[in-house]
Amino acid sequence: MFLRALAMSALVASAVLTFADLAHASPITSISHLNSFRDTRSANDVGIGSGDINQLGAGVVPQPGTTMTAVQGGFTVGPIVCAGLAVNANFCAAAPPFSSLRTGAWALTFQNGTDVAMATTPAIGSIPAAPVPFPTSVTISNSGTTPTLSRIVPAGFTPDAVRVSVFDKSVPLANG
Repeated sequence: MFLRALAMSALVASAVLTFADLAHASPITSISHLNSFRDTRSANDVGIGSGDINQLGAGVVPQPGTTMTAVQGGFTVGPIVCAGLAVNANFCAAAPPFSSLRTGAWALTFQNGTDVAMATTPAIGSIPAAPVPFPTSVTISNSGTTPTLSRIVPAGFTPDAVRVSVFDKSVPLANG
């Protein structure tokens, strides 16, 4: 009898805590900057994972307590907990492995407590099967505010844009 009463008390406490969590949930008020793109990253020493991924997501408000689930065809990612970045507090993204079979739009479902909002990313579209090759022999010369970056682009590839990311490894970020 005592165990039955204890089990019933635990069940009631669990239900009260669950409803208390839902009562503190905030409605989703904004979904912006929907994105889906192929991202290939080489081995590096700044702690960013390497590989060939499909980054997808959006800016979502509010962040605390919001999760995102992404679906394309029969493939589901998540739910993942949205976590903003130092440079984008509303950032919410997932990064499944890239597949040439998943280049269409993703159906995103954001949930915060009982509040649910949906959005659709743009499609990646037709892209080459092979990822963009990484440059070789990357060097930095000079110092101060005028460094010179040099690299060799692999033969047979002509880039239409170049992006350079600079990290100060002496200043770690709270989220890695």
